[in-house]
Amino acid sequence: MSVSLSSVNTALLPVLADTPSLVQRVGFSYNTFLGAANESVSTDGFLIRQPTAAGTAYAAGLPSTAGVIQINLGTVSAPNYRAITFSADGLTASLTGTALTGMLTVRQTGVFINNTKIGISDATVYWAYTPPGGPAGPVTAFYTNAIDDVNGSFNDVGAGADQFSVNTPVLSTMLAAGLSTTAGNATPVVITVADTTPPALPIINVVAGNDAVNATEKALGVTISGTAEANSTIQGTWGGTAINAVTNGAGVWTTTIASGSVPADAASTTISVTARDAAMNTSVAATRTVSIDSTPPAAPSVNTVADDNIVNAAEKTAGVTISGTAEANSTISGTWGGTAISATTDAMGVWTTTVLTANVPADAASTTVSVTATDAAGNVSTAGTRTVAIDSTPPAVPVINAIATNDIVNAAEKTAGFTISGTAEANSSISGTWGSTSFTVTTNGVGVWSVFYGSGVAPADAASTTFSVTATDAAGNVSAPGTRTVAIDTVVPAAPTVNAVATDNVVNLAEKTLGVTISGTAEANATVSGTWGGTAISATADAMGVWTTTVLTANVPADAASTTVSVTATDAAGNVSTAGTRTVAIDSTPPATPV
Repeated sequence: MSVSLSSVNTALLPVLADTPSLVQRVGFSYNTFLGAANESVSTDGFLIRQPTAAGTAYAAGLPSTAGVIQINLGTVSAPNYRAITFSADGLTASLTGTALTGMLTVRQTGVFINNTKIGISDATVYWAYTPPGGPAGPVTAFYTNAIDDVNGSFNDVGAGADQFSVNTPVLSTMLAAGLSTTAGNATPVVITVADTTPPALPIINVVAGNDAVNATEKALGVTISGTAEANSTIQGTWGGTAINAVTNGAGVWTTTIASGSVPADAASTTISVTARDAAMNTSVAATRTVSIDSTPPAAPSVNTVADDNIVNAAEKTAGVTISGTAEANSTISGTWGGTAISATTDAMGVWTTTVLTANVPADAASTTVSVTATDAAGNVSTAGTRTVAIDSTPPAVPVINAIATNDIVNAAEKTAGFTISGTAEANSSISGTWGSTSFTVTTNGVGVWSVFYGSGVAPADAASTTFSVTATDAAGNVSAPGTRTVAIDTVVPAAPTVNAVATDNVVNLAEKTLGVTISGTAEANATVSGTWGGTAISATADAMGVWTTTVLTANVPADAASTTVSVTATDAAGNVSTAGTRTVAIDSTPPATPV
C-alpha cells in the first residue's frame, strides 16, 4: 500500500466515509481561536500546539503510541462535545451524548472504548468539536487534524476536562503535501491508502462436465463459471468470444456463451479470464483448455449376423456375436429387440459384443439390430441397423415313404436303380445316409423330396438296413432324424420242382374230368407262378416249401402228346427263380369200340 495526502472539500468527507476501501483514515486540520503564536514545531519533528486561555500557558507533551489514535472523552458537556462517528468496511457507529467518559482508542484491529472493541475495524474517524470560545450552537464545520499511524503527537489541553491526544503525520509530510501549519487552517485533509494488491488467480470450473463441448451442449449454450475475489469483475476470452461476469459476495461468477458465440470445433481451445478488483487491480490470467467437437460420428456399420442374418437354435445356444465398425474409440450402444447392446471401438474402429442365449430375442421373421456411436465429446451418431431373423425351432421329423414299394429291395430293383421319396418342411435341405452312401436334396415348395439310388448303390444284402434322413431349415436348424428299415435281398430262389402230373405225366379222360393237380417244392413261402399250355398256374409254397394247385377240367390244355408245365418261384423280395418244368401228355380220347 502507499500513503498519500490530499486536500479535499469539506463536503466530500461524508462521501468518502461511504467508501472505506479507498479511505483508510480521515483526519482533520485544526482551527484555533488563540492565534498562531501558540503553534510551533518541536526539534524532533513533532507539531506542537500550546493553546493558552486568559494568558495561561499549557504545557505540551503526552506523546501517544505510533499507529494508535486515542481520544480521552473526559466529561465534555454540550454544546462543546457534539459527536464522534466511526465508519469502516461499510459499517457505521455513532457515539453521541453530553457526558461521555472513558478512553476511545482506534487501532488497525478495531475501535475500542476502555479497551472494549465495539465491532468496527479499520476505522475512519470523524471528530466534531466546538472548542472553548468558539461559535455557540451546532457545529457547522469540522475542526480537524490529519491522522495516520506515523510518528508524532498532538496534545490539546482546552478549557474544562476535554483532553485528547492523537498521532499526526510528521510536519515534513504535511508541508510536502502543501498543507498549512498555521493558525486558521480549516482545510480538511484526507489520507487515502491505495490498494495495489491484485486479486488472486481466478478459478475456472470444468466446462461442460469434462472440458469437451459436444453438439448438444453447444446448441444449448455453454455455461462457464468459477470463483475469484468477491465483488470483482471477470473479463476474458474464449477463442474470439468475450467473457464478462461479476463475482458475488461469495466470489462466485458465472456466464453463458450463446450457441452462436461458442468457438468453432477444435481439439484445443483456451478460456482465459482475469479478475479486477474495485481498486482496478487485475489478476494474472487463469486458463482452461477445452475441446469443441460438435460433429457427430458417422452411423456405425453392423456386420452380417450369424453369417446369413438368420440365427438358428445352435447359434442362439452358443450366444450370438454382433460386430461392426464405427469412429475409432467411440462408444457403441443400442438394442436388439428388447436387449441392450454396448461395446467400445478399438483404435481401428472395430467393435464386437456377444449377446448371451437368454438375451437373444424370441423367434421372429424379422428383428432389428440398431446401434449408435458416441464420440469422446458425447456427440451421438444416427443409428446403424441390420435386420435379423431368429428361428430357433427345428423342422419336424421328415417322412420317408416305403422304399421299393415294400421296404424290400430285390435284385432287379437294385440293378435298375430306384427312387426314395418323402416329405419335410418346405424348402428345407434333406440329408441322409444308407449304408455307406450319403446324399443331400431339397424339398420343394410343398415339402416333397426324392432321391434316386442308381444301379448297385444300395447296400449289400441284409435282412434289415436303416435309411436315415434329417431336415435342415433355412435358419440352419436340424430336425431329429427320420428313419425307415429296409431289407435288401438280391439272391434269386432256386428253380421250383414240379412233381409228376397224374402220377405218370399222362392225363387221361377221367383225370381231366376230375381236374388235374400239379404240385412241387420251392423256396419256403415263395410264390409259384407259371403256365401249362395256355393255362396260368399259381400257388404259394408253405413254410416247408411245398406248393400245390389244381387245374380245372375246362382249363386243362387240349389233348397233345406233349405239353409243358413251367413254373418259377418268387421270394418275398420279389426275386424270381429260373423255371422248373415238366412235360405232360394229355389224352382224353377213349379208344374206338372194339370190333
